Amino acid sequence: MSSSESGSARPRLLALMNGIHPGETVLVRAPDGSGISTVLTRWLDAAGRSAAWRSRHVPPDDIGGDIVIVTLADTSDEDADLVVTCRNRAPDAILVVVSPLGWPPGASARGVRPGVQIGGSLLAFTRDEALALAESVGVRMSAVQAMRMVEATAGYPPAVDAIVTEASARGALSDSHIRRGCDATVAALASRTEGDENRMQEWRAAVATAHLSPLSRAAVDALWSHSRRTAAFKTTLLEAGFLRADSDGLLAFAPGMTAAFRRGAALHDDHETRTLASEAIGALDLPAQVGDAVRISSISPHIRARLLSVRWRDLARIPVEQVRGALVSALRVSEDPRLRLALARVLIDISHAGHSGRVPDADLAQAEDLLAHVASRSAGMAPEDAAILLAMRAAAQRLRGEQVASLERLHALSSVLPVDEDRAMIAFHTGLSAIESSRVDEALRSFESAATWATAHGLDELAAMSGELAAVAAYLSHDTTAHLSIRAPARPSRRRLASAAKNLGYALNRLEVADVRRRLAVPAHYEIDDPRTVPLIEAGLRALAFGVLGAPRAAVSEIDLFASQVQVARMSTGQRRWLRAIRAESLLASGRPREALEQLDEGDLDADSFPHAELQRAVAHLQLDDAEDAISRTERILERVHGVSIRLTMRAQVILHAARRRAGDATAAREALDDALHIAAQTGRLLPFAQQGPAWLAAVFEDAALLRLDRAASDVVRALRAVASEIASDADIPPSLTAREHAVLDLLVEGGTIREIADRLGVSSNTIKSQVSGIYRKLRVSSRADAVHAAQRAGLVR
Repeated sequence: MSSSESGSARPRLLALMNGIHPGETVLVRAPDGSGISTVLTRWLDAAGRSAAWRSRHVPPDDIGGDIVIVTLADTSDEDADLVVTCRNRAPDAILVVVSPLGWPPGASARGVRPGVQIGGSLLAFTRDEALALAESVGVRMSAVQAMRMVEATAGYPPAVDAIVTEASARGALSDSHIRRGCDATVAALASRTEGDENRMQEWRAAVATAHLSPLSRAAVDALWSHSRRTAAFKTTLLEAGFLRADSDGLLAFAPGMTAAFRRGAALHDDHETRTLASEAIGALDLPAQVGDAVRISSISPHIRARLLSVRWRDLARIPVEQVRGALVSALRVSEDPRLRLALARVLIDISHAGHSGRVPDADLAQAEDLLAHVASRSAGMAPEDAAILLAMRAAAQRLRGEQVASLERLHALSSVLPVDEDRAMIAFHTGLSAIESSRVDEALRSFESAATWATAHGLDELAAMSGELAAVAAYLSHDTTAHLSIRAPARPSRRRLASAAKNLGYALNRLEVADVRRRLAVPAHYEIDDPRTVPLIEAGLRALAFGVLGAPRAAVSEIDLFASQVQVARMSTGQRRWLRAIRAESLLASGRPREALEQLDEGDLDADSFPHAELQRAVAHLQLDDAEDAISRTERILERVHGVSIRLTMRAQVILHAARRRAGDATAAREALDDALHIAAQTGRLLPFAQQGPAWLAAVFEDAALLRLDRAASDVVRALRAVASEIASDADIPPSLTAREHAVLDLLVEGGTIREIADRLGVSSNTIKSQVSGIYRKLRVSSRADAVHAAQRAGLVR
């Protein structure tokens, strides 16, 4: 005897049914096999009433009694006639219509509508009802077990009944009973499809949903779009809670039932299943829902290969981790070169959705092989496809460190007419190659163009990345008005490409010391492979910030950390020059002018291409007591950049003030300082005054006292005094280390190697290396010996 035959009467449902009054029409919408017949029978027994049961096979003749129960097959006109006839022949009776597909439209058109609706979710077992059912048949079950069973089945009555029946043989519930009960329920559902093509369509959709889930609502709608009947049945499953959304809004059957479907109902790659997949893909809104199409296409390798070949250009909208495997599997059954081109984009195109920016050597090599294979068979290729091939080969060249050749290849695309949607991607890669080739103004124009095209075609992530990199290019540009053309993207990109550098640069330019310290306390990670310009800028800003705060050794250490984490061999000549200029700045902050000059000379940083480097040379010669050389170099640069770059003009005026002061020309020195203070008042930029340490600031205060300054310039001097005071007061405050950093520091003091410390703390050597770098930065040192000494001086260790 099954539990449904002897089990609980479920008072909650009986109370609901007892609230129905004579003459009312009730719709009970529930999936096939949901146990509604059992509920109605118990209601009738408990109330001591009888009912006339009618269906297409039992015509509505001689209806008697005060309750009529009509079971519908679908919502066709035939079913509508049955409902209307029963209602008209028994106007005072309670009319209960049980339908898996909802209310027949034909009945509504003739004025017969339900006054009460009971959805499948109301029929689902609650935890307490499951406990009562188990108790009624002598099955021991805890509240936790009952909840686990309800969660596994969504309380679906046939599944709960089957599970309790399985458990009744042993008198106690176990996980194996839940599994077997779910399997039995799926087997029963399968048996109901025999000889019924309508139910078979619903079954195929259910099996596909189970195997492919979790799925978006659009994908589920597409799988159940074969007919109005299947779409209606899907709605019934949703209303019953049998098909439900997770925290991300993705739909799946209850977990126990999903597992049972996957065990007991294979998803065969046959004609019927392929037809289901093709119809579902055809029902989607492409290209917007191409990700759902790729998910559904996994039903059949051949359908997947055909879809990806046709929609290969749209795959860049899908996160890399979701499409890479699909392309690899498609290439096993198809030689279509477009699949290889799409896979190459997944590997190296950072404009592809979900790309992390990391391009391992193996991925780059594989992409180059794929692109070479496509190029060897490119005769007759459509021009718009050839444009993407050229763009990806250019991207591979750039990643190999051949930025100039990459840019030349992208320039050649001007003879090709890519489709509008691809223009954003091509402009984006042109910007990357341009900025890495030190063609900053071209990069700015390219990123702005990419942002415009991407926005126009709904490529929000690419638009955001392009906007962020346009801001980087504007920051690097010597064009005084470049930043005025930049509009912040409507939302940041997922990768927030420039947020760390931008926020630190903003605080550093205004010498907001507390904010700068807070941002430096967060360790930087420079492992990104593309675009490498952004972490390079961040490393430079962090090193500069350490120098300003009086920690020159930490500045040098920061550049060493950057160089150890990036693949310098892949960096462009221009990027390597920037790296030398950044290192030179750190050396100048450390009072090591000769080494700084060596860096600048070895990097071939000439005054024409790198005016900033020439100003660094001026500072170096000033530190070597050659004021006249410093003045000569600075004046030449000032003549070049005046009216072109506010940043370089102000930096030059500050250096000129110090150099003329050292040369004994006090009047000319104060004139330069006056100009610098007024630029600072207009721009809010204070950094150049503090770049060379407290001695330079002291000279600024001394000479500013002799100037007749307006209110704005006087405010600048007051702000600089506050900055100098804040830096000085913080100099003696011991750094704040985390508990793990304290543990690492203690082991460093004991003389432990990186490997020994890693073994002691149960982590990897790379983790310890990163933590040691963080300790060095906080202690403002660049070696173990200096770290030990600084820690002892600060009282951090004994």
